[in-house]
Amino acid sequence: MKLPLLRAPLPLRHAIPLIVLVFGLVWTAFSTWLHMHRELREAENRVLNRISRVSERLASSSLLQNSELRDAMMAESDRLKGLSWKVVADQNGTIIYSSNPDWMNKKFRAVLPANALALVDKTLQDGKARNETEDDTYAWAVYPIDAPDAEGHQRLAIVEHDLTGPFQHERGLVLEHALLTALVQILGCGILWWLLSRFLRKRMDQLFENDGTTLLHAVGAKPTFNSNTDEFTEIFRVLKESGNRLDQIADNIEDVFFLTTLDKKVVYVSPAYGRLFGRPHTELLRDSFEAWRHSILEEYHDMLWHVSDPLLEGAPEVQCEFRIRRADGKIRWVELRMFPVRDERGGLINMAGLSRDVTERKELEQEILNISERERRRIGNDIHDDLCQRLAAIKFKSEFIANHLKNSESPLAAQASEICFLMGESTKLCRGIARGLSPVDLIGEGFMVGMNKLVKATESLYDIPCFFYCPHSVMVESPSAAVHLYRISQEFLNNAVRHGNPTSIEVRLEMNTEFVRIEVTNDGKSFQGPGPANQGMGLKIQKYRAAAIGAMIQIQPRSDGVDGTVATCIAPHSSCNPDTPSTP
Repeated sequence: MKLPLLRAPLPLRHAIPLIVLVFGLVWTAFSTWLHMHRELREAENRVLNRISRVSERLASSSLLQNSELRDAMMAESDRLKGLSWKVVADQNGTIIYSSNPDWMNKKFRAVLPANALALVDKTLQDGKARNETEDDTYAWAVYPIDAPDAEGHQRLAIVEHDLTGPFQHERGLVLEHALLTALVQILGCGILWWLLSRFLRKRMDQLFENDGTTLLHAVGAKPTFNSNTDEFTEIFRVLKESGNRLDQIADNIEDVFFLTTLDKKVVYVSPAYGRLFGRPHTELLRDSFEAWRHSILEEYHDMLWHVSDPLLEGAPEVQCEFRIRRADGKIRWVELRMFPVRDERGGLINMAGLSRDVTERKELEQEILNISERERRRIGNDIHDDLCQRLAAIKFKSEFIANHLKNSESPLAAQASEICFLMGESTKLCRGIARGLSPVDLIGEGFMVGMNKLVKATESLYDIPCFFYCPHSVMVESPSAAVHLYRISQEFLNNAVRHGNPTSIEVRLEMNTEFVRIEVTNDGKSFQGPGPANQGMGLKIQKYRAAAIGAMIQIQPRSDGVDGTVATCIAPHSSCNPDTPSTP
């Protein structure tokens, strides 16, 4: 199903800074409004506090006995701007002092406004000073002068203040401060918008600069940006296009590509898995370990479980071959190659691998080895049955001539005897070569016998002491495994003589319930390890033979402090004795 392309009104490099700018402006307006509202409340409280102080001073002045001092303090309170009127009433409610002369000696309830009278009633009830405003236009303050008498009457100081002027002044100050704060915040938002817009443009250019080495360009998915292009849309388009092309590649290659975590759980596998293993790839993704266990032959389980361990230690690549059982029961050979996946800092984050069916190649290799083995045996038989017989006949005639010359006391008798000796040695040598090319039956316990004869033949052929150790009985029932192990051992011995110049060679053969092990040790030159270009045909054939039976070959210097080389071949017990259980 095709996914629709995402659409956005503005390119990302413009949309994000614009969103930040709008958010900053909205936040500035909101915070300015809150700040202004808070300061207006504070200004109102300041005005009310001033009115309360006036009423308190008025009440204090009315208690003074000195009329001049009292008049001076009352006159000082008159200088407060915006003060509408002020009165002092006695216990009977008669005004005894007023800034308005017309109210003198009148009842305050007859002249004061209703809002002021309501505030007076509240004060008379609880005896507490009070202040109150009306629509931010007028404010009243009532202050009790003394304690109420027995009848609840009390002297009061009452003040009314016009808030229009003070509030306008306070509002002006608050608005001026709020506008200044808003301008500073708007300037900060503008600078942030400019920096963010510049950063995003630069970052996008770096992220999507034309780099021909990237995977997106390799599959032909190239991002294009202009002033009207949205980055999300373009990224989605490029990823969708590259994903489709990679899916097409994965669908058409025969190799199985997979990706695993560091704990060896498969997180991706290409569709070719189904063609190679005959099982759905979802089975591997659902339970990697169970799927491998059912598909791979048991003798390879331990090897494959540890095959990726060198990658965790820094190896650039690992490779191995194993056999699988498809869902239809067919046995196939698979070649596995794994390599590390690293992040930008070089840290290992995943492991990737490629698997391919190499059954036909293995069959061809086996056929080549079989042809080579048959040719070896034919040559060995020809040498034994023809050449050795001819040499024996020549030796018999030479001995006859040598005896005749000796009886006739000929001076050539000594040379004739030497020729007879050389002919005998040549016959022995040819028979040894024939036995090496065409060994006796190696199946079962014959393998131990054949290995022992091989070691003795090497000692006789090269005149180098060779020792054979086999502490316990070793049986190899598989004819092909016996031949491969014999030829690998033969190549080990030949290489030890040709390249090591040893003074002695030891061959050790042992077997347990898991493997058959052959170890050839010499005290000559230490093995330095040939490069890939220097691997001879003999070493390559050894690897082919080892791979044919699932064996492993190791050639390395001795670790006991003595110069020399140790060549080891370890073959699975199940390959050497397929009909014998590998576990007790």
